[in-house]
Amino acid sequence: MNNRLKLMRVYLVGPMDHDRESGKVWRIEMSEWLKSRGALPVDPYDKPLLPIHKEGLEDDDQWAKRKELMSQLADNDTPELRAAIREIMKPIVHTDMRIVDNVDCLIVHLDVDKRPCGTFDEMFTGADQNKPVIVHCPQGIDHIHDWNWGRLKPELFFDNWADVKEYLRHIDEDDEINLLDKWKFFEWEPLVREVLCQN
Repeated sequence: MNNRLKLMRVYLVGPMDHDRESGKVWRIEMSEWLKSRGALPVDPYDKPLLPIHKEGLEDDDQWAKRKELMSQLADNDTPELRAAIREIMKPIVHTDMRIVDNVDCLIVHLDVDKRPCGTFDEMFTGADQNKPVIVHCPQGIDHIHDWNWGRLKPELFFDNWADVKEYLRHIDEDDEINLLDKWKFFEWEPLVREVLCQN
């Protein structure tokens, strides 16, 4: 049996600002499933950052601070307030886009009712890097924005998690798969073992 997902870094992309709690739930469930196949899920709620990069985190305290600043804009729109919001967001955006650079695949939860924004930036950057961008749209693939049909691979559009997992199982296990000019698999395990044994 193949195990092509082993050590593959998979970024779990989707709305967070307007989907805080349910955004955690699907990522936890998908992370556990991916780990069972030896993949390395990357969850933006729990970014694998060294402490020197803590400004790129999006924990609940940081999110609450950001929401408080944003709420002041309607009554207190000042250059200082705008600058404060930007200073919080710059390292987060930089961190998340560097995660896109460093992963092998993206799984996107595209809930179109949750006002996604960074989701699109990450999706299109991943596509530009010729990475598989798997899109789950709970409203149905007919709700996936027209633009995405031209930028992404429609073969990777799904409307339920069971079909996402079945597709990934197929990629992981089956002998005959369509690479879609996106999938690339690397034999990292021997190198990882060698490095770990030396340290």
